[in-house]
Amino acid sequence: MKLSAFKDYFSERAGLLIINIINTYQTDVAYMSQRWSSILSTTTFTLSYLLLIHIVYSNVHTIAGYSQNDSLFLSLIGQLNYYIMWVWGIGNIASLVSDVNRGNLDLLLTKPLPSLFYISTRRIGLLGFFTQGLPTLLIIAVFIDWSQIPFNWVNLFFGVIVFICGQLALNAFQFAFAIPVFWQGEATELSSLSLEFMGIPTQIPFEALSQSLKVLFSTLIPVGLSTVVCTSVLLGKSDPIPLTLLSILVTLIALVIKNYLWRIALLQYTSASS
Repeated sequence: MKLSAFKDYFSERAGLLIINIINTYQTDVAYMSQRWSSILSTTTFTLSYLLLIHIVYSNVHTIAGYSQNDSLFLSLIGQLNYYIMWVWGIGNIASLVSDVNRGNLDLLLTKPLPSLFYISTRRIGLLGFFTQGLPTLLIIAVFIDWSQIPFNWVNLFFGVIVFICGQLALNAFQFAFAIPVFWQGEATELSSLSLEFMGIPTQIPFEALSQSLKVLFSTLIPVGLSTVVCTSVLLGKSDPIPLTLLSILVTLIALVIKNYLWRIALLQYTSASS
């Protein structure tokens, strides 16, 4: 019985993911002209940033043990984190704020679905990733000397785990900034504020941060897990096991807090609409 419930739990969510991907694709196709026009701006920004890295390293050989090639790889992971978060996280949080503000959440809550999971994944913009994110990532990847990247399967395995945990923890962190909408009726600016944290430590090597900042950006403000911590693990600059265990622990706590906030928010929303 428990095994059956376990299978139903995952099969239901897998089915929802497929439906959400298809629905998002159909919506995005209708606005393709806007997406193609944004490629020029993202490409220009990427090339400008690559030029900045080149200028910085024309005067120094390493920064906190990171060569120019390592910093390019860090930039690649940072951009990958940003675009994947845009694929499934940021837009859904913005939609939640809008739905509560307009009273549209009632319709979603009446559906026989796992509400928090559905709201967190109802838009999965794979088309946007391939038309906007992928070209940027390819440009950065071209400038990286991959023969100088010290990959091994152990670091790759732990790095992927850290990256996934970082995505989930960062989403929960941003979700917490959107929750006040249930009390205030608006949280657009607070939600936007959470996005500003994404750029703070993402281009600074993990090893260059002080011990207090390492703790801050990997726990209370977990914006560094899927960027600088992940890069440090992938490049073999840190012991992967402690950082992976820390990432898992932080993510589990973040998901528990996210579920708790959702439950008390629904109680507030019910009382406000009754």
